[in-house]
Amino acid sequence: ASVPGGFNNSAAGDYSFAGGRRAKALHLGSFVWADSTAADFSSTGNDEFLIRALGGVGIGTGVETSHSLTISSLANDDTLRLMGPDGSFRWGARLNFGDGDFVYLDEPADDELTIFAKNKITLSSSGSINLAANGNVGIGTTTPGIPLTFADALGNKISLWGQDGNADHFGFGIQAGTLQMYSPANTSIAFGHGRSGAFTERMRIAANGNVGIGTNAATEHQLTILSTTSDDTLRLLGPDGGNLRYGARINFGDGDFAYIEEDTDDHLTIFASGGIALDSNSVHFTGHVTAPSVTTTGHVAAASISTSGNVTVGGNISFGSASGFTHFGPVARERRNSQGCNVVAIIQSAKAFCSLSLMNVEDIDSNAETAQCNVYISGGWWYVQACLGPTGDADVVCQARCLRWD
Repeated sequence: ASVPGGFNNSAAGDYSFAGGRRAKALHLGSFVWADSTAADFSSTGNDEFLIRALGGVGIGTGVETSHSLTISSLANDDTLRLMGPDGSFRWGARLNFGDGDFVYLDEPADDELTIFAKNKITLSSSGSINLAANGNVGIGTTTPGIPLTFADALGNKISLWGQDGNADHFGFGIQAGTLQMYSPANTSIAFGHGRSGAFTERMRIAANGNVGIGTNAATEHQLTILSTTSDDTLRLLGPDGGNLRYGARINFGDGDFAYIEEDTDDHLTIFASGGIALDSNSVHFTGHVTAPSVTTTGHVAAASISTSGNVTVGGNISFGSASGFTHFGPVARERRNSQGCNVVAIIQSAKAFCSLSLMNVEDIDSNAETAQCNVYISGGWWYVQACLGPTGDADVVCQARCLRWD
């Protein structure tokens, strides 16, 4: 035991050392150094190295009084090396902060740092970053419930470019009921694959809100779609894919809908309960047209037209090539001197179109007497019908002509 000097020191254990003021080396192999404080500073077990220095301890440097321990490297080597007994993850360097639990530091490979704590790791300044025991990371929250969690607060969440939260930037945010993805004014948001330096764009949202799919030219129209292959440009599918009214339901801002469907290959069906209007000076179809009725103020060109209603055309009707067409008729039906209707069949053909060519009415003497002619198709047959309302001696003759093609 050794007491090199000082005041009121005691080295009571074998191989012990006590120095300074009131240092008490009471155990085997203990080293105790006490500063000038007028109080005992004693060992508590064998082989301890204890220092009381209220002014701080300096290793390799003079002491900064604001720190309890200051270490300065005198060479380009380690300043502080922490080593556990076996160097494994949980025992690289075990640190205790005054309770019965520990945290661990380890360098599992060159220039790598592993920090382990049983519950969580918090990196805190004005906010905090929390690493939970299950690997979840919380930013601004101490209870991250998913792999990356932000505080439950409205506003900017992630900035990809730009450091001023009060200025435009590229990033993500949250407002009430809304996930926001935004960019500065006069810039676009693009979606695609690859990487930033080698990017294949598939869709773009322009600064004016227009959308381009398959093209970055999204500035002129609200939606521009460009097919980059010989396949579909736009495919519309309903929930069952086979029902006329649910092929693709389209709404134009009110409570009603129109429907579009390809019910068989290369055949388009358009349905609207109020009718379909083709607003143009002329309407051209390269195939067959089936509709309850057809009305246009211009011209109609089609390979064929089938309808159970009326065809009203202000201009001409053209059916493909002029060859292979046959005029049929006239066929007449009359009704004379009595209320009711007379009907006569004209032709049975899916490749024919019939219309009224003549209506002759005689002996209508008052507003109570009425006459009517109808040309219609039913069950594959075309008919001409002559009808009289309440009458005394009125007569009506209805005449129809048909156009048939091969």
